[in-house]
Amino acid sequence: MNLASLLSAMGLAAVKAEARAAARNVGKQAAIAAATGLLVLTALGFALAALTVWLAGEVGTIWALLIVAGGLLVIAAIVQIAVRMANRRPATYRRAYGPSPSFTSNPGAPPPGGVSFSATTGEAPPTGSILGSAAVVAVVGYILARQFGRK
Repeated sequence: MNLASLLSAMGLAAVKAEARAAARNVGKQAAIAAATGLLVLTALGFALAALTVWLAGEVGTIWALLIVAGGLLVIAAIVQIAVRMANRRPATYRRAYGPSPSFTSNPGAPPPGGVSFSATTGEAPPTGSILGSAAVVAVVGYILARQFGRK
């Protein structure tokens, strides 16, 4: 084996070892990030539960749950508005690259994918879904508060 092939083999081995070490490092970082994210979400859940229990002592169980549910809905609305503002394209871009005329010729027909939500039609979801979600959150919170109050 000559010197050039020996050096190239050593270089290739070094590159492979470096790639394996980088892959292990990325895997460790992903696992740590996932564990940290889970712990942060758990901590936020406990903080929300503590706020609800404290509010229940101040204003009553139903009102505390309604206040927390309303606050979460306001936060969700703010996030939705921020995302829609960030995804807004200029009007010229929309006109130039919009759907074909054959797609918009029959507005009552479902789009080609069969999905007829706001992502394809540009319409907002019905308000009943938001109000229904708030009602479900309030009812579940009330049931949980009653269960915790018995113990």
